[in-house]
Amino acid sequence: MQTIVQAGRLPFIRMMPRSDVEENRADLIYTLQAIIDGKFDIQLIQWALEAKLISSPLLVEFGTEMNGDWFPWSWLYNGGGQNANNGDPQLADGPERFRDAYRRIIALFRSVGVTNITWFFHVNA
Repeated sequence: MQTIVQAGRLPFIRMMPRSDVEENRADLIYTLQAIIDGKFDIQLIQWALEAKLISSPLLVEFGTEMNGDWFPWSWLYNGGGQNANNGDPQLADGPERFRDAYRRIIALFRSVGVTNITWFFHVNA
């Protein structure tokens, strides 16, 4: 990131939770529920602390195009349209899990005082 900053540019980082590059299937390690449950808090906090040290604003997005069906953080692979197993029974589980995981990540970053990140929400048109 420092190289990008030194070149006079803003780093744009995509946080894409996956253990391999296969598409159109769930990831067995980096699930949205695992993020919600705090299984990666140590790693996320470490990432946040390192990002905080960068002397520049950072642009970060989590889970690009979650409304499609090709990435493992997709609504489809995280509860889909069911509304019985997660939080509010009036909301579909897949989108609700994505929202909750995203909120947890941002809350973790804020909890350690990261103020140089602008978060992006990126859906597929």
